[in-house]
Amino acid sequence: RNDVFDPTAGYLGRVQLELAGLAGAGTNQFVRAEFNFSAYWNLGRERLLFGSGVVTGWAGPYGATEEIPPQDLFYAGGPQSVRGFEYEKLRTNPLGNPQGGNVLLVLHLIDFQFPIFWWFQGALFSDAGYVWDDLSSVNLKDLRFTAGPGVRLASPIGLFHLDVGFQLDRLGQPESYEFGFGYGRPF
Repeated sequence: RNDVFDPTAGYLGRVQLELAGLAGAGTNQFVRAEFNFSAYWNLGRERLLFGSGVVTGWAGPYGATEEIPPQDLFYAGGPQSVRGFEYEKLRTNPLGNPQGGNVLLVLHLIDFQFPIFWWFQGALFSDAGYVWDDLSSVNLKDLRFTAGPGVRLASPIGLFHLDVGFQLDRLGQPESYEFGFGYGRPF
């Protein structure tokens, strides 16, 4: 990427691998892997930008461990994930609490940014994602899609973003949208 905090061109790929519980009995033993890729293209005009990205993850227990601890599961939703959902609430249990899983897929399908005036840019975006319990339960029909507008403030201390994401499968229903505020690019 051409800038760490406010990229306008380039690619970033990151792979994280965690191996927990090598100490043996009495500890949580699991493997957790995450792959994150994002790309940005400057479309030739000042601050006319197209971005896209993907985040995938898998976690699995080994040894005596049967389940991964809740804090080490994958969760999705929020201003840096699938916009249009509350933080970590893309998938919830019947009580409305975040529900994690061992398999993650987040797609930042489109993030189009254009100048408005001064330090302000407008944005249009679309995201999709889901969290599954395990590989055997992965079904792309479960993906939840969101889209919406946003505003970017490219200040001297960095980029701030405010997005309004709409859950496309629940348009017009209560709580079918979410405001998200963040620092830096959403992905």
